[in-house]
Amino acid sequence: MINTTHDRTNAASKWSYEMRHILGRFLIVALAAALVSWLGAAGDAEADTYTMRTCNVPGAPPAQVGPWAWEYAYHTVAFDDCRHGGGFGLSFPNQMLMNRVSTAALRLERPATGPKSPIAIRRVRLWLSARLAGTGSFLYVVTTASTPTSVTQTDVFGPPGGNTLASPVLADLPVNTNGFRVVLACSGSSGDDCHPVDRRPLEIQGTEVTLEEYVSPELSVTGGTLVAGGSQSGGRTVTFAARDNESGVERVESLLGDTIVGSSDFRSACSYSDFAVCPAAKASTMSVDTRAVPDGTYPLRLQVTDAAGNATMTQSSVPIRVANGSAARLTARFDATSGRTLTSRYGTRVAIRGRLTDSAGLPISNARIKVQERLATAGATTGDRVDASTNADGRWRYNLQKKVSSRDLRFSYGASSKSLRLRVRAASVLRVSLRGTLVRYSGRILSRPLPRLGLRLFVQGRARGAGWQTFATRRADSRGRFSGRYKLRVRRPGVTLQFRVRVHASRGYPFAPGVSPTVSRVVR
Repeated sequence: MINTTHDRTNAASKWSYEMRHILGRFLIVALAAALVSWLGAAGDAEADTYTMRTCNVPGAPPAQVGPWAWEYAYHTVAFDDCRHGGGFGLSFPNQMLMNRVSTAALRLERPATGPKSPIAIRRVRLWLSARLAGTGSFLYVVTTASTPTSVTQTDVFGPPGGNTLASPVLADLPVNTNGFRVVLACSGSSGDDCHPVDRRPLEIQGTEVTLEEYVSPELSVTGGTLVAGGSQSGGRTVTFAARDNESGVERVESLLGDTIVGSSDFRSACSYSDFAVCPAAKASTMSVDTRAVPDGTYPLRLQVTDAAGNATMTQSSVPIRVANGSAARLTARFDATSGRTLTSRYGTRVAIRGRLTDSAGLPISNARIKVQERLATAGATTGDRVDASTNADGRWRYNLQKKVSSRDLRFSYGASSKSLRLRVRAASVLRVSLRGTLVRYSGRILSRPLPRLGLRLFVQGRARGAGWQTFATRRADSRGRFSGRYKLRVRRPGVTLQFRVRVHASRGYPFAPGVSPTVSRVVR
């Protein structure tokens, strides 16, 4: 439920001052449509952000109201229908009125942890409905953002109201914003109280709040077989304790040298619906696989990452000596072929699978396969991603995106590696009209990315059953478009002509040669 407790000390005085400022403005001018510009200094370079969602945000799982609270106003009460698919907000269940020159609000306040909270509210997205039609004085909805030194107000709706369910309100807030409010106000413009027609004049269907915090999490190694001394081999364990009082602990990873050999992911325990979106503390035992690295001596490091992306790494004082006595065996192949090279159509999903075993042929489970991809263009760099992991039988699978370009792939685990080559044919579409002897054609290159200066292509034709001949050469523009016309040398009514576009390999274009689908036209 919405928190309805009230701090009637300094915070209440500040809120009263803010609302007097808002109402004073309403008595002088009507609701303005322009947004107020918020200027602020650049944030701390080490700060990072994370997102919390409350109630029913489109495309996200339902959540509780979380830290949103209700500000008191005469005759208004809070309601919370989030768990039933509705929203939360302010209602008038008994008397349908709101006192003149009064306000009620839904507020979000960052946690108070000392003189300066490490959490700041940086962006708020609101899906809300304002039902402000009524008699007497006018009802308004505004938002306010508070920092330790300023209050910024933005007008949202005046009578008769409206909603942002299709296009939510998006507010980028000043640096170090500590409070945000959605305010329902009775202006007192006519000297009468506000009498709304709808019993729920303000309802928020969902909120998406971007938060910033810059505090590094804490981590310590507390034990485990890996740090027990002596030579290490096979699967081992590391016990740790991690803490983060701000956004919460999201994951912990173990590394031998620069190789990740184990991880504990706590995202399944994260609610993402409060300021601490993940658990504040985690003490656990992690499984590690020493077979991920060749035999040798390595520093053991553990890294904890919080939900905001802040990370802390700690290193064991004793190096780890790995002595497995054998190398792992890694296999990799395309689903569509047993060869090391696959040529595929653009837009076709490509999957790669393999298996990881030790020298005795036994599966290595829960191991991470290092994936490297390099585009098939001159000067392209190699990107590393740890995206494949083995199951209990040592098998793993890696899926490429559907619209992917030609590339070289390398899969490795410790000293064992396999390389594959994917070649993707260029894709295009062609449109043709034929009137008499005049051929008009246009089309577009579908396979992206395109060279900055465009791409050369060849328009071809033939009588059905004959060989293809190029009758036009064109250069597609930077958006892949091309067009032109051609006059047939001879008109032969009843003959079927076929047309296509052929795209050749080109420097800076990571695709193999390809042709468009054939277009047939009958000479009339």
